Amino acid sequence: IYLVKLTSRINYINLSIPQSFWKNNKPFILAFWHSQLMMISYTWKSSKKINILASSHSDGRFGAIVGRYFNLYNIPTSIDKNKLTIRVIYRKLKEKNYVGITPDGPRGPKEIVSEGIIKIARATNTPIIPCGFWSSKNFHLKSWDSFLVTLPFSKCRFVWQKPLYI
Repeated sequence: IYLVKLTSRINYINLSIPQSFWKNNKPFILAFWHSQLMMISYTWKSSKKINILASSHSDGRFGAIVGRYFNLYNIPTSIDKNKLTIRVIYRKLKEKNYVGITPDGPRGPKEIVSEGIIKIARATNTPIIPCGFWSSKNFHLKSWDSFLVTLPFSKCRFVWQKPLYI
């Protein structure tokens, strides 16, 4: 991942959207597709770290370990129907921290928003800011989400969208 960052050109579209939240210390929920998880830490330009929701499955635990090397905090999901997880997310947002959620993860269906992110945004009155990722040199894994693996020497683009208020 670091080699991709070092050798690739990364452009940011609409970066002013999250920057206004960062500058004013206003929390938001970063939403990005599960398949675009590999490079997500490189769109984060705030000194305040983001808390990424991670599955308790072995893939999620592995992703959390990798994420630590890229300054991503992990919110592990609980086995008890996410009750503990929801409390942690609510607390993080109340404390004006940022939370990242893949609305189609960890099991899919691919690129279909689950109700969880909507319920969290509504209950905490926190906006959702979507961010998408694209790369010119890549391949997709044969997984439920067609995980995008970006190769070195790519042209990459992060595209931030306007906040969604529920």
